[in-house]
Amino acid sequence: MHVERLAVRYIVAGTATLICLALLSPPALGQSDNCVDATRVAPGTYFGSTAGANADGLVGCVSNSASPDVWFVYTATSDCSLRLTTCGSEWDTVLSLHSGCPGMAANQLNCNDDACGYQSIIVTPVTAGNSYYIRIGGWLGANGPFQLNVSCDVPQPPTGADVLVGELSSMVQFGRVGDTVGCAIDSPLCNAGDAPFDWYPNPDPRHPFMIFNMYRFKAGRFEQIGGSWVKHGWSASQDNACGLGCQPNPNNLRLGVGCSDIYSAAANAGQTTLGPRHEIDPLNGSFNFAGSHFDTQPGGHTPISHRLQLRDADIDPAQNAGATYFGEVFITGHDDYDHMNSIAREPVTISGAPGGTWTFNMSGSGTLLGPAIESWPGATRTTIHADPDDIGQCILGVTVNNNGDGTWHYEYGLYNHDLSRAIRSFSIPVPMNAGVSNIGFSAVRSHDEPFSNDPWTATHAGGVLRWSTSPWGSIPTGNPLRWGTLYNFRFDAAAPPSTVTAALDLWQPGDPAQLNGQTQGPVPLGIPGDLNCDGLVTVGDIAGFVLALTNPAQYAIEFPSCDINRADVNGDSVVSVGDIGPFVGLLTGR
Repeated sequence: MHVERLAVRYIVAGTATLICLALLSPPALGQSDNCVDATRVAPGTYFGSTAGANADGLVGCVSNSASPDVWFVYTATSDCSLRLTTCGSEWDTVLSLHSGCPGMAANQLNCNDDACGYQSIIVTPVTAGNSYYIRIGGWLGANGPFQLNVSCDVPQPPTGADVLVGELSSMVQFGRVGDTVGCAIDSPLCNAGDAPFDWYPNPDPRHPFMIFNMYRFKAGRFEQIGGSWVKHGWSASQDNACGLGCQPNPNNLRLGVGCSDIYSAAANAGQTTLGPRHEIDPLNGSFNFAGSHFDTQPGGHTPISHRLQLRDADIDPAQNAGATYFGEVFITGHDDYDHMNSIAREPVTISGAPGGTWTFNMSGSGTLLGPAIESWPGATRTTIHADPDDIGQCILGVTVNNNGDGTWHYEYGLYNHDLSRAIRSFSIPVPMNAGVSNIGFSAVRSHDEPFSNDPWTATHAGGVLRWSTSPWGSIPTGNPLRWGTLYNFRFDAAAPPSTVTAALDLWQPGDPAQLNGQTQGPVPLGIPGDLNCDGLVTVGDIAGFVLALTNPAQYAIEFPSCDINRADVNGDSVVSVGDIGPFVGLLTGR
């Protein structure tokens, strides 16, 4: 039986909605032992216990439903979908919603026993102004401390099929070759849309594609340390793991509205259902079976081939003191409406020793929707995409830290979510006099695909620091930043941060050839005569110098980040014709 917990952030009616569950302090005398005196609740999280409570309600979703129970009441302020869960509790709860008191099977609106492990999830449409009575009981008289999570989302217009990643619960090692292990994560897929989701097996491309990644946060750096090939879905069950109310499809070729299917970690480790990422366009879910890995079926699998590969040194607690880890699952398909609720991450704790079998625990603080880069502490993130957004998107994260010696450390993480054309270069404006040092790059290791693992080359020229790999069509094919992958870039500079524009050159030809987005970079330093703030005095500064002399207001418009006082080349604190000679001298070297 498929049972999963739904993530705290979730999707209803196919539209991404962020539900911010405000953590409320447990009420001192907040829970009620009977329905008529039910404690009033609003969206939030509540804690209590059924231990010692009376049994004054019955439900229709389990037999022998009499058990100690407590009651809450929710009055809807708008028409919405009321979502209630006891996920986070430690015993076998039964959760139900009633239209009145006493709460019995006859006035039951919804009921659930097991949805997130042995805990419960229900999602019920409610009407503004009406009151709804919430019963927390147990199976076969079970009782104990509970956590009640309450949220209500306003339904949105129909959108079609929508992949929602539910609660991740299992990560397992399945093989080892030397210092590298092959792992897999389970993939709880729910259809939160209002149309069935296609799940036709190969050679038909209309099925879900799933990838599995691993990240480490250590010493301020957020890096991807492992990735898998693509799991191709082949059959859909019709369960209700996300508590959305499953409307089963008649067969396993489509996932019904509100339904779920969960491939276990063992199922996702199956090497015969794993294909290379470069064969998939994640934005539209396109895949051509003819000539693909599955069509040619090369053999020779090792115990780690195609799986989520991790090196001992990257996950050994003894070598990574203070590090935290995140497992990530991204699922896409041709008819998936929203790609940002189709990816989720969860913290992972690791135990074991190099050379042995690692144990991965994902039953900690819960699954969060969105890519793992959103869990980078202290980072400023920018989503970068084309306008209109029709080729995919990236997320650029950055942290800047004062080294305390007159320099600052700039740390970037660039995540390519679903841009199939890939990225071949990353550029940041950095003045030539910024004292740049400790330029670095790191990337997750590719395996079994036609790409190199060569590091990107860094160059600093013309006021731009640029990292790049081989261009499209070159031999070898280089190491472009492909979809579902994060690369890291870093340097130190003797200049504090300011807002700058980063440039991403795309690897495969097409329009646009470049994407741009705001981030943090070293502030331009004041060089007399450098009127375009590129860190140099060249003929490129002539236009700015002339404007500074003749039309200061226009100069401020055309060069908003540059100080007009740079035109004061003779140092008399006045921008005037007296600066022309010294400016020409800087240009000519006289």
